[in-house]
Amino acid sequence: MRISSIYLPLIFSVFSVFALNVFAQGIGPQTVVPTKNTLTLPQAIATALEHQPSLQKAEAREQETEAKVREVRAAYYPQLSVSGIAKAGLSGATNALDLTGFPASPFYRNFAGSLNLSEAIFDFGRIHHALAAAKLRAQATVVQKQAEDRRIVLAVTQAYLLTIAATNLDQLAHVTEQAEETKVRRTSAYYEAKLASKHDVVEAEADLARAHGNRVHTTEALHAAYSALDTAMGTEETSVEPVLLMPATVQTGIPPLPNEIATALRTRPEMKASSLTVQALREDLALARAQSRPTVNGFAAGGGGRFNDSTVKPDQQHGVGAVGVQMPVYTGGRLKAERVEALAEVDAAQADNNLLRQQVELEVSRSYYGLADKQAQVRALTQERSAAEQALHLAKARYAAHLISAYDVMQAQVHLSRAGEQATQAGIDYRAMLANLEFATGENVSAGTAPVP
Repeated sequence: MRISSIYLPLIFSVFSVFALNVFAQGIGPQTVVPTKNTLTLPQAIATALEHQPSLQKAEAREQETEAKVREVRAAYYPQLSVSGIAKAGLSGATNALDLTGFPASPFYRNFAGSLNLSEAIFDFGRIHHALAAAKLRAQATVVQKQAEDRRIVLAVTQAYLLTIAATNLDQLAHVTEQAEETKVRRTSAYYEAKLASKHDVVEAEADLARAHGNRVHTTEALHAAYSALDTAMGTEETSVEPVLLMPATVQTGIPPLPNEIATALRTRPEMKASSLTVQALREDLALARAQSRPTVNGFAAGGGGRFNDSTVKPDQQHGVGAVGVQMPVYTGGRLKAERVEALAEVDAAQADNNLLRQQVELEVSRSYYGLADKQAQVRALTQERSAAEQALHLAKARYAAHLISAYDVMQAQVHLSRAGEQATQAGIDYRAMLANLEFATGENVSAGTAPVP
């Protein structure tokens, strides 16, 4: 049974008013009330700083280098040891045991033992340079951990903002799909009343299919964004996806580009770590040069043993003291090769430092100009959203005067929703770019209070 064309506009108007009310409730700015399932950006960052495996690795590396400093420093202090031996057979044939003190004497018969003390008296700076290099590397690991902290904060901030953007796109896709469903019903009703062609119905159904496909795509992209956020936080994926809140905003100014570059070169942890690495390698070079100089060591031991006939007087058979000097004369070029290797490592590290300096300057410049571009986009899209709001207000007034249909008002609402989503996305992009600039300049990433122009 076909619906009379006289009553069709009235029936469709009633349907459209109902659909418009339902549709309007699902779009537009929504106030999210924090719940147990809400995850704020500071909470996400705190979770990442606690669970990220890369930070745990950096902490372990820091402990390792601190232990290395204590290990090298121990060479400054006297070394005490106890040695003993029991043997049968030829005297002096037990050097393979690498014992010190009385057990190394060839004069005992079968038992010997002693308390031994050794001390590096003078080594031409070997211990000094080794300790200086270890301290510099320990300082570098501390700075590298700071750099890793900042990298984690940036990664979480970007993942959080991208997840919010994916949420907005998914909401817009649902809104668009609802609008296309309404369009199909409207076109089908007009076709039944012979006010539209079959081609119009096919086109409306095709638009609905595209909207449905886009909605499926945005939903999958949203799930992927949540997975990326879980990875950035170092946590396992959960079946319940938390609600994210848009970070609060404040208005701040941005210093000139030369000032930003100077700040980056002065404060970036990567620059500090690179400089410390160069200094540590220079200490390694000084140590390599000291290897060709003599060393003076002292040794003393006290103990006893069952000695055979010995030229040592009985009252002197319970202690020994000595000072030894050792100096390399010919090593087949080994020491010279070590010096050349150390010098090459210094040159390579200095080149890496210069390369890093150029990279930092490039990062700051790109982020700086990218931020200026995002500022312009935010201003333009904010004006477009204002125009869409005015258009919706005008459409409602015309609908109240029976000049347009409820579907036209719905289309104006969809346009406003899209303009609002684009403006929101521009704000998210602005925050992300500001986070990049703060990271590039060595400042704390503060996207939680990121300025939006």
